[in-house]
Amino acid sequence: LFLLAIVTIVTIATFRMAPTYDATARIEIDRENTNVLPFAGANYSDAIFEDLEQYIETQSRILTSATMANQTIKSLHLDQDPRFGGQPTNPSTLALAPKDGGVQFPTPALAAFQSGLGIRRVPNTRLMDITFSTSDPKLAAMIVNAHINNFIEQNFRSRYEATAQASNWLTGQLDELKS
Repeated sequence: LFLLAIVTIVTIATFRMAPTYDATARIEIDRENTNVLPFAGANYSDAIFEDLEQYIETQSRILTSATMANQTIKSLHLDQDPRFGGQPTNPSTLALAPKDGGVQFPTPALAAFQSGLGIRRVPNTRLMDITFSTSDPKLAAMIVNAHINNFIEQNFRSRYEATAQASNWLTGQLDELKS
């Protein structure tokens, strides 16, 4: 009777559980060329190899940051999705994040997003697996793709800003040489 009761309880619990789907995408984290000016001796290959581990760890932390999560939440309007603590008739829960003494607490959408997000480095490679778990397989895939697109866009923006700063500096140097 005891064995029958346990099997029955486990069977009922198993059928009542909602399935969880994991969408996973793999990206390569490649060291960007920070040497804007192509002068000889400006590229230190030994420093690049030593710094690669720290660079990959930094990119991993950027992928899991609240800023990247909020960008994905805003781009997909997840803050209005009831599965992420939002209500379609209310204003954005991102805009209504409570503040206490300058400290911003995570919103329900941010907490739900970060609980489903997983970042894992493939051992001995520059590859990262980005996974999102939810009960809707299409939503999981959509979130992973949007998160990666936001990450790529953020990298392009930072590279553009670095190039613009170098261009402004070179323009200033050229004007100084002309004078």
